[in-house]
Amino acid sequence: MNYRVKLYIVMTILVALLFSIGSTVVIHRSYMSNLDRVENESVDTIQMITGLLKLSYEGSSDKGESQLFKTLRGLGTYKTSSDVFLLYRGTDLIYTSDRNAHILDVKELADNIYGDDDVYVSYEKEEGELRYIVSSARITINETEYIIAVCKNVEFVLELRASMLKIFISSFIVIIIITII
Repeated sequence: MNYRVKLYIVMTILVALLFSIGSTVVIHRSYMSNLDRVENESVDTIQMITGLLKLSYEGSSDKGESQLFKTLRGLGTYKTSSDVFLLYRGTDLIYTSDRNAHILDVKELADNIYGDDDVYVSYEKEEGELRYIVSSARITINETEYIIAVCKNVEFVLELRASMLKIFISSFIVIIIITII
């Protein structure tokens, strides 16, 4: 093989390798950044909900759980996203905004929430794929302890990553063809 062919092959491999590494890093960083953003939104949402539940309960003449349900239903109707709200009394699920919601391991949530102002964040998978970022907090109202959980769907993050991978593959093919030419 002459020197020119060897150089040509090495350059093609080098371009392919560098493009692959760079694209992989960009896709991974974008994916992790989006997950971090959703996680932060999830924490903000749970803190807002616990505050609203306390305020609505204290400011209401109805001192039963129906006031908590009413507040959560109100939040669910104004929320345009696919967030799912779950409310547990002890280990019993007493409210869900979506009857088809993935049931969480409330024991795990309870074991990882240490105080009323503590927020626990976990990741829920379905069929091996990440589907929800779950933020949960403990709230005590009228000497009854509740666990509130908000499940944020991360389907759009997965779809974004898949579309970026398709763009990468298309670009990779074009770059290799141009390099070969």
